[in-house]
Amino acid sequence: MKKIAFRLDTGNSIGAGHFIRCMALADELSEISGYDIIFICRNKLEQPSRYPVIYIEKPYVTKETIYEFPSIIDEMDELTDILNKENIDCLIVDHYGAKDDYFQKLKKFVPYLVCIDDSLERHIPTDIVINGNIFGADAEYGNIPLKLTGSSYLLLRPMFRNVAAPKNNAIVKDIYITSGGADPCEFCYRISTELRNHFSDMNLHVIAGCSFSKKYIMKLQKLKLLIHQNADMKECILNADFFISSAGSTLYELALCGVPSICYILAEDQKLLAEYMSCRGSTYLGGNFQSFCGQAFFHQCQMLFSNRKKREKMSEHGKALIDGFGAKRTAEKLFQFIRTP
Repeated sequence: MKKIAFRLDTGNSIGAGHFIRCMALADELSEISGYDIIFICRNKLEQPSRYPVIYIEKPYVTKETIYEFPSIIDEMDELTDILNKENIDCLIVDHYGAKDDYFQKLKKFVPYLVCIDDSLERHIPTDIVINGNIFGADAEYGNIPLKLTGSSYLLLRPMFRNVAAPKNNAIVKDIYITSGGADPCEFCYRISTELRNHFSDMNLHVIAGCSFSKKYIMKLQKLKLLIHQNADMKECILNADFFISSAGSTLYELALCGVPSICYILAEDQKLLAEYMSCRGSTYLGGNFQSFCGQAFFHQCQMLFSNRKKREKMSEHGKALIDGFGAKRTAEKLFQFIRTP
């Protein structure tokens, strides 16, 4: 039986987006190819995996209070041993710690090497690059044999296909706050505090990511919020009148469901997505969270909460951007490429 491996990590300084999109692609590949799928990780996965996980013993050490992605070149000996032992036919790497030298060293150990990337310009020595971001079609990758770029190849979970029309209520009542899988800079706490101070009559919901500590959740609970652990993300989005979100992959799910939002840049890798989605009109860019201003945030919320037509326009713009079938398209193209002699 042929085998495809995914190399990824999650954690408090990494988030959960890499796992979610790899799982979406793995499910589609498993269905159409019949190949065995395994995940290779260094950090213990916080989410349940439907596929076997092999852990690299060398720990991936990151800081707890910031988003950071140190190089993973130091795992090369252990990783290549796993690839040889498992007889991997295709390795898909989704990791910001995988620099170009990492791929250069790996290339001779697997028949097919794939990179899931989020940049605008990079010359990666791989067979396939996947960049399903809204800005992916503008990316420059040189002479890579197969480039799957642009929102047609966005890796979203199938639950977000064919979603119902958004609520678009006249009055904003239910506001959801999310930082994604992790929150090293306590975004949810700061945003919730500001909203509680200025909009006391609204229902505030926080989606607790898989890497939220018990201590942090207890801190949030003191603000008298509705906290959703192990949340059904689709259900939360469809129940919301408005979202305050980090500028990660959640912005795509919100756009597809037609839910308006304010987004903040929590890490450097979110900057491109925030700017592109804001320019397309599906979200309002609050700015970089490092320079967060409570008064400016209040005015942004006040402006959007009181303007139903503006929120409806954001909803329309978002739904026009994505169709939700990117993972299926990507799997079909990738499988066609790797099975062709």
